[in-house]
Amino acid sequence: MIVQIIILIALAIASFTDIRKGEIPIWVFPSAAILVCAVRFWEGSFDLMASLIGFFIYFSLYILFALFAESGGGDAIMMGSMGFMIYAYPTLKVIIISLVVYVVTVIAIVISKGAELDRSKRLQLPYAPFVGIGYAVSCIV
Repeated sequence: MIVQIIILIALAIASFTDIRKGEIPIWVFPSAAILVCAVRFWEGSFDLMASLIGFFIYFSLYILFALFAESGGGDAIMMGSMGFMIYAYPTLKVIIISLVVYVVTVIAIVISKGAELDRSKRLQLPYAPFVGIGYAVSCIV
């Protein structure tokens, strides 16, 4: 339960700043990962190999998105840290739920705005709030 609260607080901070400033503070997720690591170590449930595998899979994937797509380095740090904190498979679940909510949101915006959307501009939404929703839903499901 403490681990989930730490992650939700980190996601809330990231979501708030991502919506307001369009960036995620670089310190949020490494700090959360250190706290989660300490809690899991204290509980005797820390798995270094699973944490490192989760980190490297998702940090590598999102750093590629940052280099070649419309993502940022903060997203790579956020998702690498999520992989570290909740391991590889649960992070995949969070990503899938986040992407479904993201796509539904984009479709709703396109339908509601219709012809008002400027076709020359890309529709960019902050990613952290969707990861927060994905994580919260994955905790319930």
